[in-house]
Amino acid sequence: MGSVWNDCAKNVVNTVKLLDSLGFVVHPEESVFIPTKKLVFLGFVVDSVSMLVYLTPDKALKVKQAATALFNCLWPPSLPLFRTRTKPQLLKLTNRILMP
Repeated sequence: MGSVWNDCAKNVVNTVKLLDSLGFVVHPEESVFIPTKKLVFLGFVVDSVSMLVYLTPDKALKVKQAATALFNCLWPPSLPLFRTRTKPQLLKLTNRILMP
């Protein structure tokens, strides 16, 4: 963090050096070394200007589809169908939220 781009860039370099000195491995292909105000991480948009974290449009659509499928399994209510049909749909919805 920093008030200007150069401060942010210096902080990135210092952070990488610190992590390296502590024995952590920083993977360049999985890291962002250029200061940015917005980035996508595991299907979430992290926006440091508006201080928000939100779903990407693609991930939001997948979560909506999984939630709709779960709702459709629950309606009309029927206990035997509830037990057999909802567990896979609930797992799918959870995975859509948590996984990229």
